[in-house]
Amino acid sequence: VNAAYYDTDLKDDLFYCSSRHVELLTEVYGELAKLQEEMTRRSLARVEEDFLCMILKLFNSLVEHTSVDRWHLDIEPMLRDRVHPLATELNLPHYTVPNHNHFFKTAVSRLLGWLQNDDELKQQRLIEMAPEEAPGDRSRQLTVEVQEFVKQLRQNEFMKAALQEEKAKMVSDVCNIYALSNVGDESYQKEKERAQAEGRPIRGGFRRNPISTTAVMSR
Repeated sequence: VNAAYYDTDLKDDLFYCSSRHVELLTEVYGELAKLQEEMTRRSLARVEEDFLCMILKLFNSLVEHTSVDRWHLDIEPMLRDRVHPLATELNLPHYTVPNHNHFFKTAVSRLLGWLQNDDELKQQRLIEMAPEEAPGDRSRQLTVEVQEFVKQLRQNEFMKAALQEEKAKMVSDVCNIYALSNVGDESYQKEKERAQAEGRPIRGGFRRNPISTTAVMSR
């Protein structure tokens, strides 16, 4: 489960589109379904809970760090028809685990975000948690509080508008990156001369080499 290489610089495209990859995900899904069934009857043992969290991390990593067009054709229907309904079930409040419940619920919610293309759910972060029954664990409590603060902050209308503005500016900068980085641009040369004469930094920064949008996207 930990050796799928989804979130690494090395992307194993041959494995992603192989029938063996489908077999692996099918087996992992089967284990997840068994654990869900056990959770309806009893509390999971620590080793079962750890395996459950590993499986959820794997599916999160798959949908976040790999491209659908690199997958075997059977993977997307499996996620849609089998993993999505199971994750929806696990997201119900009566499904809990004894040691890492916050991590478990966040992983399920975040997976649903990717499967449903819900940007707010996708932005949740999987932070390793200390056992929740451990008394006096202030660092764990701080982690929970920080995540709650970030969640509330993202729901603020002013912050939403600011984030949208930043995204729009980023897209604009990428689309116009050549003009913004072209050393020979007349307006840049004039600004450079004025900055040198006035002994101040160049507005927009010093330019070295022009960059093309195509090069950025290819990288």
